[in-house]
Amino acid sequence: GMRAAAHIGVLIGSCGPAVADRIGAALDLFGLPKRARLDPELVLARIGSDKKRAQGRLRWVVPLAAGGVALRDDVPPAAVRQALAAITTADP
Repeated sequence: GMRAAAHIGVLIGSCGPAVADRIGAALDLFGLPKRARLDPELVLARIGSDKKRAQGRLRWVVPLAAGGVALRDDVPPAAVRQALAAITTADP
C-alpha cells in the first residue's frame, strides 16, 4: 500500500520521484515486496469498502514533498489504476 501511495503522490504532484524512491528504499530495508500477486481489478473492487472512505469518497494518504502526508479525496481513478499496475502482478 505504501508503494502505491508513493506512486499516487508522484502522479498527482504531492511529491516528486525522489520522495517515492526514498519511501521505496525504506520499505526495501524491511524486506517488503516490491510487487504483490494480486489482480488490480479485484483490488479496485475491494477498496470501495476501505476504512478511509468518507461521505461516499475514498480518501488516500499520500506523501508530501516537504515531508509528512496529506489525506486526499481528489485522486483521479486513472492515477489509482496506474499505481496498482506498478505494484501488482498476476503471476502465480
